[in-house]
Amino acid sequence: MANLTEHDWARDSDPLFTFLGLYLSTFQWIEGELDLIILYAAGFENWGDTQDRLARMDNNAKVKAAAVAAIDTGAFPLVGSIEGWEARVESVAAQLHEERRRRNRIMHSQFLMEGLEHGLPAIRSVRTRGEPDRPFDQEELSRPRMDVILREVAELAFATGMITGQLRNALRWDRTT
Repeated sequence: MANLTEHDWARDSDPLFTFLGLYLSTFQWIEGELDLIILYAAGFENWGDTQDRLARMDNNAKVKAAAVAAIDTGAFPLVGSIEGWEARVESVAAQLHEERRRRNRIMHSQFLMEGLEHGLPAIRSVRTRGEPDRPFDQEELSRPRMDVILREVAELAFATGMITGQLRNALRWDRTT
């Protein structure tokens, strides 16, 4: 076994820490898009109050509120004419809920890195609730697995950003109330 002072821990742990940073920053960007959808729907005249409301909302509530807002033809009159819009919003919202659950598993996990010096992947491990036959949710975070997770969250970020962009273009700019 290598001496702790001789082992290059930074080399072996960098991919994991890079993954965590990229994943978290992408997820936070998505949450910012949800905030924009809710802010746009509430109207610019309510920006301050809506910011206060957003500060008290968790991600689950933001996904639900953004999904409802995104199909609000009062705030976004043009979305009523987009074929399949509601189904698309519902599909992305379902994906956002799944990603929220994965984010919670990742962010609340401990990372077992004892095998890194031997070329083994880190293991993400979190206790489960209400599953007596499965007390831990664990996942090996090999480089290929981390790449898959990052690709999936990036694709979701793109889909969320496309909805936000379409809603920005569909805003009722003449609204005063």
